[in-house]
Amino acid sequence: MLSSCFVLNMTISVVIPLHNGSTTIIETLKSLESHIGLVDEVFIMENGSTDNSLQLVQDYVDRSTHGKYVLFSTSTSLGLSGAYNKGIEMSSGDLIITLHQDVLLKDYAVASLLEPFFSAEKGVVATSHCVEHPSFVWRAYPFWQRCLFSRLLGKTYCGLDGKFDCFSRAALYEVGLFDSLRFRTAGEDGDIRKRLLKKGRISKTESLIIHLHAVSDKFSIWDYFYKHMQYSEAQGVLLRKHGIDSIQNFLKSFFREVLAVGVLFPYVRLIFLPLTLFYAIWYCKNSIIHCDKEDLAKLLLIVPVNVVLLYVSFFCSLKGFLLKRQRF
Repeated sequence: MLSSCFVLNMTISVVIPLHNGSTTIIETLKSLESHIGLVDEVFIMENGSTDNSLQLVQDYVDRSTHGKYVLFSTSTSLGLSGAYNKGIEMSSGDLIITLHQDVLLKDYAVASLLEPFFSAEKGVVATSHCVEHPSFVWRAYPFWQRCLFSRLLGKTYCGLDGKFDCFSRAALYEVGLFDSLRFRTAGEDGDIRKRLLKKGRISKTESLIIHLHAVSDKFSIWDYFYKHMQYSEAQGVLLRKHGIDSIQNFLKSFFREVLAVGVLFPYVRLIFLPLTLFYAIWYCKNSIIHCDKEDLAKLLLIVPVNVVLLYVSFFCSLKGFLLKRQRF
């Protein structure tokens, strides 16, 4: 495991974009505290929050005794990509760790993430984490938020998505930083990954985090649609910018759109109609299995909502592809 003496040769900066993160940001900062000795500076990029995020973080920074926190605030939202870039520009780190406002770091998370940069691995331009989705977090969500993350319950996924990754500063500048022109709140992770892979290796690590997501009992059916619109629009932009790298990845990204189109054709729909019904149920299966009594009536909406969602996703993907901008 990485010893602090190895990191003396390089400066480590952490950049945390913050927008309406009042329910999670303090927990995130507390989880970072046990790793703070391995980093040199932490930039919290508060941009356009309408809740009390700024005051909460300001109080936390004021109570801090090690002086590693820098709080930046603007009344205008920069978007996720813009906040990353502003933090990177303000920082002095040779290595840049991006950390989302709703993440809990587990033991040795920072050390594991940094390890490849100080090992014998050659050509490493970035390192990625693994994220756990434990049941105690999922069960705290309201019904439609449970549906959104139903497929993730109890699973661990590994890869680079910005939630907690480390980047070579030099490599980021070589590729032009995050693309804030095309990707505002989603898709920037897939884009930076594709561009960095042209410069070197992205090393997978065993660095573990828990993704909390915003804690709110107001997550509605509209929010459920909005998140899918956001992701679909970003996928459309990514397709326009980078094209198809493999059929497998294309189907993984656009399975909703494929289903939406498939049911429109005679004969072919005989296959796609049952697939669509299966998807509509399977996608929220854990929400169905673990449904609370007060949410039983909402079960009747799952199939029609998820079918409609296929066409909403298709429209948003097409919008992103044609306009080359992610703005939801």
